[in-house]
Amino acid sequence: MRDSHDHHLEQLTADQVSRSFSHLCSAILRPRIAEIGVKWQAWGAKDVHNRPCGLLLAKRIASESGTILSVVSLVVTPDERRKGVASRLLLHIRSAATQDGISRLHLSIPLERPCTAALHKLTPRRDGWTNSPGKVVVTLSDRCRVEPLLIRLEQSVARMSRRAQWHIEPYPRKLTSELKQRLQRSGSEPIGAPWDPADNSYSWEPEHRFSRLLRGDRGQIIGWLITHTAGIDLLRYGKLWIDPGWEQTGAPLALLCDVMRAAHFQHSNETREGELCWPVRRGCFISHPTNERLHNLILRKFKPVCDSWVEVENCLLNL
Repeated sequence: MRDSHDHHLEQLTADQVSRSFSHLCSAILRPRIAEIGVKWQAWGAKDVHNRPCGLLLAKRIASESGTILSVVSLVVTPDERRKGVASRLLLHIRSAATQDGISRLHLSIPLERPCTAALHKLTPRRDGWTNSPGKVVVTLSDRCRVEPLLIRLEQSVARMSRRAQWHIEPYPRKLTSELKQRLQRSGSEPIGAPWDPADNSYSWEPEHRFSRLLRGDRGQIIGWLITHTAGIDLLRYGKLWIDPGWEQTGAPLALLCDVMRAAHFQHSNETREGELCWPVRRGCFISHPTNERLHNLILRKFKPVCDSWVEVENCLLNL
């Protein structure tokens, strides 16, 4: 199919993305190329010289209201921007989603970024798109800035946890009977669910070296912090949960500090004058403004020392 600027658009296989379009795919998303055709869809654009100039990657997500197709990445090369490539890619994925019986199309829009205005232009309200608050993505890597904050947080944990009777241990490598019971309970009770390897909505597996389980005074599971590798030298803090009643004991901060210390602040001769975190150079976590208590902590403590603070808006279209 050709548009007015003679761009060729087509749905791509994993092999096509890997061979010709991988340079348009971020390092974080490259491990997902193998899932194209199963959990993911990809559409590509080529210019008049048959050179790849645009790529759209989208992921299927199961929800109670039906399957959502979430556009995770939409990239156009600089020379081909403002020629309708992005809008055509989005139109094609929308048409494909409708034919597949998908109920909603989702696009995350980072705010106050060079691409923000263009993405809003691609998702006008007159076409049925609706906007809602999303999340904040925080990235850390500067050891000299972050470690003083980590030390202060560890000191706060020491004060808060003097009378607390809980302990931290490594997150199990296999789904234990206890965790299975938690998964079953989370289906009927308003409590958090640990990582479920049978849940197809996940596109990651735990990084067990830097994931933790929290047990209470009777040895019962009361929380966890589950991390995963999100890219080259990038660790994402994926799932943090503390059972109600334990939030004021310092447990959430204790989990965070324990993982941060292990993942980013071990000593090594490879660090460059102490500037870079080690053994994992970067840490990334998502904060939801609707969780006011945790988000206010992150706003006050982590925003001043982070490398990047990206606020994201959700944009939805009912198909």
